[in-house]
Amino acid sequence: MGNLVCEVNTKNIPGLKQCVATYGVINGAWIFPLDFAGETFADMLLEATATTNINAISADRMFILGGANEMTTNVNEANFLETNVSEKVRTRKELLEIDLEFFNLKDCLWAKLQSLDNQKRQVMFITEGEAIMTSDNGTNALGAVCKIYVSNAKPPENKDDVWRIRVKFELVDDIGNFTKAFLPNEQTSGSWKPSSKEGIVDVTIVDNGSAVNSLVVDVTGDCDGREITGLVTADFVVTDAAGNTESVTVTAVGNTYTLAGTLAADTYTVTLANQPTMTTKGYENQTPVAIAVA
Repeated sequence: MGNLVCEVNTKNIPGLKQCVATYGVINGAWIFPLDFAGETFADMLLEATATTNINAISADRMFILGGANEMTTNVNEANFLETNVSEKVRTRKELLEIDLEFFNLKDCLWAKLQSLDNQKRQVMFITEGEAIMTSDNGTNALGAVCKIYVSNAKPPENKDDVWRIRVKFELVDDIGNFTKAFLPNEQTSGSWKPSSKEGIVDVTIVDNGSAVNSLVVDVTGDCDGREITGLVTADFVVTDAAGNTESVTVTAVGNTYTLAGTLAADTYTVTLANQPTMTTKGYENQTPVAIAVA
């Protein structure tokens, strides 16, 4: 995907090359903030770099959508002429769209995707074993700038059907800017596929029997109710009613966390730290829990 197949044009402008952009079947998309600064192409080949980028984004969310069925696309229709100095010139200006259908997305993820409707974002498209990006200067890998449209959720029509959500990507970037297609699973740095990565998981924090000097909370995924384990002291932020940050020490049994400290009778707010500062990255709590201790 992302290659320009060029042949010498013998009809319209003899001597120039007629080029057609060729693309594979798209089965997923990573949606970045519009101001994502990118990485070098070499760095974007590394799984560790992709993981860091996912986990560091908090002000403007990154979404990873996998398991897509590509409904329609007309990016194969992008035509170019290539001059003798290898300058590619567009010969047709059509609307470039990629229409993907996702099956069985969780309700809360669909609700979050609604915030992207009619908005521009950078998008990296995924094919089998490939991550398709563009570039601003031939050095930095970026997502293609797209305007995104998110459909209403379509419920199952029968007991064997699934929930369906359609997301249309209207490419703002010229398709000729897709200058790099890389195959992470073929790199010497290790075998991995972009489709195997998971975006930031939103979590729900609930009170589970707090008392003076000891706040006890359960942490679960807000989409699937999974138990969130492995969080440590640096991952939590506790503030009192006046907004002062409290010093606590965290111990855990499964997804139940005890936050111990000098906590007098008051109302405390418990949430997770900002993504870049967390020790156990990949989680975000958008609705802090208020706990009254008598």
